[in-house]
Amino acid sequence: MSLSILMFMHGPCACKTPLGSISVIVGSTLVKHDGDTAWVKARIRMPVYENDAVTTKGESECEISLVEDKVIRLSENTAAIISGKQDASVKLSAAKGSMWINIKHLIKNRSFDLATPTAVAAIRGTVFGVQCDPNKSDYMVFKGTLAVTAASSKAKSDADSTFLVNSGSQFTLVKDLNVYLKQEEKDLKNYLEQSNEEFEKYKNEEQEKYDKFEKEMQEQINKMISEERSAFKRINDMNYAIRPIDVNKISKSEWVKWNQARDKELNW
Repeated sequence: MSLSILMFMHGPCACKTPLGSISVIVGSTLVKHDGDTAWVKARIRMPVYENDAVTTKGESECEISLVEDKVIRLSENTAAIISGKQDASVKLSAAKGSMWINIKHLIKNRSFDLATPTAVAAIRGTVFGVQCDPNKSDYMVFKGTLAVTAASSKAKSDADSTFLVNSGSQFTLVKDLNVYLKQEEKDLKNYLEQSNEEFEKYKNEEQEKYDKFEKEMQEQINKMISEERSAFKRINDMNYAIRPIDVNKISKSEWVKWNQARDKELNW
């Protein structure tokens, strides 16, 4: 164990072996060690132990480097708990937010699982991003394969609700499809407004031109939402969709670009 990690060991964590440490902080990140009642400000090289909770604030990002070539990155407003043992299985439980996970490799008889409110994903030598909330889990696999098991109350067995998600695919699992589509409509409108330069131009000109533009944009949104609804299928009490990753859309994501740059720096 490095001297830098030993220097941070104190209190109830002093007798534990860390699962890893904080390696990058952008903005504000808080950590609550298992057994503690208070959240503390994260620091570079701060050890992360079994059952520690980590949360990021707005406009913040955090990277956690785990032992044996495993990296977890949390986007803004993300909350997660890390459990498991350094020499055994690791489980990451995420309540909300966006994460990027890069598992370069797993030693034999090791496992790494990600639990969200709607599913559990089993990971092996995988690079993927996930966004989750109480209603949905959305996975984008950039390398390797995920085995995602829906948290369905009506599934007869795990095999009855497990999906293999391959590299280049996006898998979305949703409880309430109508709630999901309403949020998608809101997000699509914001995305189109921000990406369409004509919006501001028409907004500041004649009302008639602006109304026409807004009508055309709403028609486009309605078409996209209809296509999104058609993409979903039903399994037990859940809704799911598997499709290719939208390369054009993610190429504009600063979160994706930052993670890909970090992976390149690590030569992963």
